[in-house]
Amino acid sequence: MIKKAISILLFPSVLSLASLYHSNLALSRPQEWWWEWAQDYFQLVEHNGQGWAAEVIEAAAGMYTNARVAGETLATNNEVISALSSLQSKISNLHMPAIPVTKTPSS
Repeated sequence: MIKKAISILLFPSVLSLASLYHSNLALSRPQEWWWEWAQDYFQLVEHNGQGWAAEVIEAAAGMYTNARVAGETLATNNEVISALSSLQSKISNLHMPAIPVTKTPSS
């Protein structure tokens, strides 16, 4: 699951760099390229991170739900479901920190 999360987060950056490389943008320095795609990339990281967190929490809660439906009583059920519900409610507050955009001047 970790490998999947990493590939989801990293793959778009490779595409963005390839697009910049093959475009007609007059960007000669890597620092200039960074500012062309960094903001979009970090928005994607935030979105994918929130989605990944939601999937993992739902999977963990599902195991407890399946056990309860099967008639099993788990001693930690209430505490775990409560903790997972608390985490689920905080996912929308997970954001990338603001990145101050100070472009490297071309010289």
